[in-house]
Amino acid sequence: MTQQKNKPTITVVTAVFNGCDFIEKTIQSVIKQTYQNIEYIIIDGGSTDGTLDVIKKYGNKIDYWVSAPDKGIYDAMNKGIARAKGDWIYFINAGDSLFSVKTLENLKLDSLSSSTDVLYGNINIIDPQTGLASFHNMQEIIDINFLIKSNICHQALIYKTKLFVNFKGYDAMYQICADYDKLLQLFLAGKLIKKINLTICNYLEGGRSRKSYVISHMERLDIINLRLKSLPRYYVTYHYILILKGFLFSLRKKLTKIFG
Repeated sequence: MTQQKNKPTITVVTAVFNGCDFIEKTIQSVIKQTYQNIEYIIIDGGSTDGTLDVIKKYGNKIDYWVSAPDKGIYDAMNKGIARAKGDWIYFINAGDSLFSVKTLENLKLDSLSSSTDVLYGNINIIDPQTGLASFHNMQEIIDINFLIKSNICHQALIYKTKLFVNFKGYDAMYQICADYDKLLQLFLAGKLIKKINLTICNYLEGGRSRKSYVISHMERLDIINLRLKSLPRYYVTYHYILILKGFLFSLRKKLTKIFG
């Protein structure tokens, strides 16, 4: 971990499993940052495809890395949280990259109010097939209506590390939406979630939440019911409609494969 006087340290955590083809881009985007106070942690799930060779290549730039089987991405993230020593913590998945070499410097963490608990910015969505990018401007005001129907991209969020001590880590029971669960918890606890006019990352589209659309919305509905207890019928119906659309879309794809 490098240090610059009077500047907060940000821990960057990357979880990866068999990501040989794209982990290097992620690593380079972190280690080339102009901001000095970075602690970089990589949690590998026991890769067998050459990912470890890439990690070892940059070993002198990584503060801590480990390779061992885990129970999924949120279990890996929790391992990163347990090792984190920074004032702030940021999670960037293998395949994604920080938007520019000055992204972390431009957060201006040292000038933030002490009451700010969570920062979020905009994202640049990358189509994995074409490589084309589309800018996504995240909503300025986050309220409960937004969080019931939508979410902030996880790669656009930077948290005070102590939030994961006081509120525990991610609930690894969830396959896809533990980050949504955490954000909803923090919002309901009155934590200050602040938007900054900054593009945080290049987000590689087509992750697990896209591939497991139905599971994602089922988990979200479960989390909303758990955290809010009573929910207007409209919101429940809204998510059930999305789940049904997901089932029908999956069914259509299967039938197309069978019958052409």
